[in-house]
Amino acid sequence: MLQVLSGPVPATPGKSYPVKLTVWFSGSKETSSSADLVLRAVGSPLIADLKGVSGDIKDDRLIKLDASASSDPDDPTGNVPLQYTWTCSREDFPAPCFSSSSWGDINGARWELPASLLAVNKLHTFKVTVSKVSNTDTRSDADEISLTPRPAQLPIPTGRIIQLCSRSSSASAAATSASGSCPDKHNSDGPLSLQLKLNAGFEAAAVTWQSPQLPNLTSTTGTSLQLTLQPQDLK
Repeated sequence: MLQVLSGPVPATPGKSYPVKLTVWFSGSKETSSSADLVLRAVGSPLIADLKGVSGDIKDDRLIKLDASASSDPDDPTGNVPLQYTWTCSREDFPAPCFSSSSWGDINGARWELPASLLAVNKLHTFKVTVSKVSNTDTRSDADEISLTPRPAQLPIPTGRIIQLCSRSSSASAAATSASGSCPDKHNSDGPLSLQLKLNAGFEAAAVTWQSPQLPNLTSTTGTSLQLTLQPQDLK
C-alpha cells in the first residue's frame, strides 16, 4: 500500500515530525505490527536577487544596491524576515574596498554609498548573502554586482541591450522586447538574438560582447550591434 501526501505539506523547515505505521489483517486487529520513522522538513532554496548599477560608472554618482526582491518560496509574504549580509571585494584583493571607516549606509536589504568612497579604475564586486534559520534548518543564497568607478570628467559610453524576438525565421520579422513581443522566458531550442543600441555621441565606441560561458565572442564596432547565439551555444 502506498500513501502519498499531496503538496504543499504544512511543515516548518528544520522541524522533525514522527510518523507511525501500523498494519493488521483485515477484519482482525488482534495481531498487528508497527514501524516508526521521523521525517525532517527541508525548506526550499532561498532566492537572492540583487539589483543596482553595474559596469563602468562615474565616481561622482550615488550607488544604490537593493536586494529587497530576494525571497523565500516557502514564505512568500515574509512572515519570517530574511537576514542580509553584505561584502565588497576589489580585483586586487587583499586591497580593501574602502580606505576609511565610512562604508556608506547599509540598511537591511539596501546599501547606498557615494562612488567616491571607492578606488578609481578598480573593479569592485558587491555581494549580498540572504539567509534564514528555522529550528535546525539553515538556508542561504547569494547574488553579486560588479562595477568600476571612472573619473567623472571622462565620457563613459552608454546604451541598452534589447532582445530581438522573431515570429518567423526571417530577420525582418524580428521585434524588440520593448514592444512586448518577447516572452518572459527564452526557449533554448531556438536562437537568442540580442542588439546593443548605443546612445547618441557614442556611435564610434568599440564594443566587446563577453560571457563566462561563451569565451569565443569577438569585439565589433558600430551603432546597432547584434549578437545571435544558437541553441548549441547556450548549452
